[in-house]
Amino acid sequence: MPRLSRLAAVPLLACSLLGACTTWRSRPVSEPGAAAFVAKQARVTRADGTALVLADAQVRGDSLWGTAARGARVAVALRDVRRVEVRRPNELGTAILATFAAAAVAVLVLVSSRAAVAC
Repeated sequence: MPRLSRLAAVPLLACSLLGACTTWRSRPVSEPGAAAFVAKQARVTRADGTALVLADAQVRGDSLWGTAARGARVAVALRDVRRVEVRRPNELGTAILATFAAAAVAVLVLVSSRAAVAC
């Protein structure tokens, strides 16, 4: 692969990773009968230390419901939930990656303009 093509791949790769800059953050769970807790994706740690990730997590009655791996519906009793974490954007990570992508684009422009002058 020519050097310029490899260099062009760097900002494209960095831009494709911008959506991956997320982190798990703790969130309180509703008490039974309170307003429903809802999250697109939640990592639930049980009292025994086991953890599972649930999609479309929500509190119904005295349980936290969601869809686990392979589409299985799962309910965890709220009394057995030690911690719930939800995915949130990592602003600092995103800013660093965006800065890196912008710097890579600037280097690419500089290298390509020097290559054009040399020809």
